[in-house]
Amino acid sequence: PLLALALSGCAGSAEEPDAGPPAAAEADDDAPDAGPTASFTLQLGTGRNTYRAMSDDEPLWLERGFQGLQHVLVSLRVEGLEQGRYLVDLSLVRTDDEAVVSEPSRVRLPLTWTEDETAVELHGYQLVVPLPDEAVGQRARLVTRVEHEDEVAADAVEREVRWAPEGWDPDQA
Repeated sequence: PLLALALSGCAGSAEEPDAGPPAAAEADDDAPDAGPTASFTLQLGTGRNTYRAMSDDEPLWLERGFQGLQHVLVSLRVEGLEQGRYLVDLSLVRTDDEAVVSEPSRVRLPLTWTEDETAVELHGYQLVVPLPDEAVGQRARLVTRVEHEDEVAADAVEREVRWAPEGWDPDQA
């Protein structure tokens, strides 16, 4: 009872109501709002140990994890930012009803230099999809935003979600 009372005070305040996960607010738009002033660009891709752009016909592969869950592997490439930690929003939104089928993900993540230092990247982020039956075989929009100071860059892809085949290597095209 005391723990429940303590936790109930963490949900927000009367001055700032809880609007749900930030990524869910994006789900109503066809494309994420990048804002007009971003001085950097964001490219959404896949890969475990590298950034790899997805082909136009490539599905969003759902991969089984080692701890009993499943996830979509996400990699990002950002041009115009220095190496550092940035606030990143990621979500997987089913397109037929705009339901968010991934765990909420708004986290400060490290982006590291590419070998030639022309961009920074994040490799192999595991966006958890807790109930795979709500995603597999459905079209979904993978949405991401990167924030830096008062600027936001965004990217999204819409694809069918499928189970990754045996032996799938996300680092290979």
